[in-house]
Amino acid sequence: MAKQRSSVRPVLIQVRETAEIAAHERTCYLERCRFDPDRLDCINIASSPQINWSCVEHADVILIGGAGAYSVTCTHEFTEPLREIVRKAIDCDRPLFGNCWGHQFIAQALGGSALTDRHTSEVGRFTAFLTDDAKDDPVFSGLADSFPTLMGHHDRIDQMPAECIELAFSERCRNQAFRVRGKPVYGTQFHTEMNGDQLIERLRVYRDSYLDSDDELEALRRQCLDTPDADRILPTFLDTFV
Repeated sequence: MAKQRSSVRPVLIQVRETAEIAAHERTCYLERCRFDPDRLDCINIASSPQINWSCVEHADVILIGGAGAYSVTCTHEFTEPLREIVRKAIDCDRPLFGNCWGHQFIAQALGGSALTDRHTSEVGRFTAFLTDDAKDDPVFSGLADSFPTLMGHHDRIDQMPAECIELAFSERCRNQAFRVRGKPVYGTQFHTEMNGDQLIERLRVYRDSYLDSDDELEALRRQCLDTPDADRILPTFLDTFV
């Protein structure tokens, strides 16, 4: 049975335009991470952009989720406050994990760059491949050399910061996972917090942005969207660092 992390105090930083999609994302993290719902604090910076370190200082781990309606390539009211939190978390060795938009934002906060690139967009189930460095990483070393993942992105990291170690890539998009060297800080372009059914639910909300038709969504729904290796990444990260 998966470990119940009843004593962990996590904070999930969200960038969601509606309460419904924020609640969906919260459920994904609760189910994947086995957090006590009463101890998971969620801060939606789309509606509360003036976040600061005092909002997250109590957290054992900080998670930064996706952002279907927001591009990391644009500057928002919350951009600089969140950048300061990321830098502070890294300086303090606070466990930090970013998924999709969060992955891109952490890299950007450290001096990397991101861009919108439709040619490398990935929506659905795609294979990730481990780099050589991943084979010595405490979170990624137990994974297969290649494994299926769930994706939904148009933006990608273009330039990785020097202090980041690349851990995974796909055929279409190079920077799929990284760790900040010597720190409990990770990012994945693919979604480690969702299962296949949850991805389909998410894509129903953002269909016009990511898919051309309902038929395309239905074709995705009929695919096998199991991702057992990717499903282990967040729990292993928590077991290792929290």
